Amino acid sequence: MKFLHCADLHLDAALRSGLPAEKARERRSELLSAFTRLADAATNCGAAAVIIAGDLFDRSAVTLRTRRFVTETIASHPSVDFLLLPGNHDGRRFEFGESLPENLKLFGEDWTSFEYGDVVITGATVYDPASLSLDQSRVNVVVLHGADGQDFKLRELKNRGIDYLALGHYHSFSETKIDRRGVACYSGCLEGRGFDECGEKGYVLLDFDGKKLSHEFVPCSDRVVSIIDVDLTEGKSLNSQRELILSSLNGVDRRGMVRVNVVGNYELGRENYFDTITRELEREFFHFEISDSSILYIDPADYKNDVSLKGEFIRLCMKEISDEAERSRVISCGIRALRGEELL
Repeated sequence: MKFLHCADLHLDAALRSGLPAEKARERRSELLSAFTRLADAATNCGAAAVIIAGDLFDRSAVTLRTRRFVTETIASHPSVDFLLLPGNHDGRRFEFGESLPENLKLFGEDWTSFEYGDVVITGATVYDPASLSLDQSRVNVVVLHGADGQDFKLRELKNRGIDYLALGHYHSFSETKIDRRGVACYSGCLEGRGFDECGEKGYVLLDFDGKKLSHEFVPCSDRVVSIIDVDLTEGKSLNSQRELILSSLNGVDRRGMVRVNVVGNYELGRENYFDTITRELEREFFHFEISDSSILYIDPADYKNDVSLKGEFIRLCMKEISDEAERSRVISCGIRALRGEELL
């Protein structure tokens, strides 16, 4: 008997941060498609239920279009139950505002259980460990949404007969032992929406063979979000910067969202050609951008006896600004201003 555990789909998310309006609309549509792929995967593998551990939606005020998409998708997969636990983004008391498909079942504030043979799936939107009562002779899956230590305490669930704790809230897959019997897993989200959600995303497949409950993470994201550090210390020309960046992108899926993070040191006077390289590469990726975290290298001895305004400015910055990154930014801006360049 199989079950799918997912969370944090955040359907109806605006996705306005960092993406042009047209691509944000496309990504919103792709988030809906991810839910369809999940439902198809559940049907195709013969799963008894999909466990959604919170934040199916990005907010409690969900558009009618998205609500209907979800309910129609669920209704079109009648062999699978969808067990939904509202999360902090959904709103603890959110309503679909229309009749629910028979195979959509909601966890309530109190512990609510659904049975599938020897497997019992129990969840609640309000964490109350004292009232959690499990039959330790059964296979127990518990569903919660939140952060350990804030919304619940994992240590309070030790030796309670839990075989698998299906968690939502964090957007990357992780697992940890509860005790000798059970394991707790954050499934992560199905699709990365921004550069704080990098790497493969997917769901957890649970399989009960009649004796033991096993689990495995299944990647399923349509696009992968990546941040790649590139050292441009030796990148002093357009061609050298371009080649260093291009070589770092070997094997990176062009359908993804990619940020190249420039690191390393640079000397005063180095020209950056990031705008030119971005214009070239943004045609190859769904989304491409460059951020600059490189550090200006200055040897104080070079300016010890420099009587120019530039020398005085650099000495003052070296003396007054202890943070290297901030000092680098201030000196770079100051030198450009002294040259009469426009600062954006």
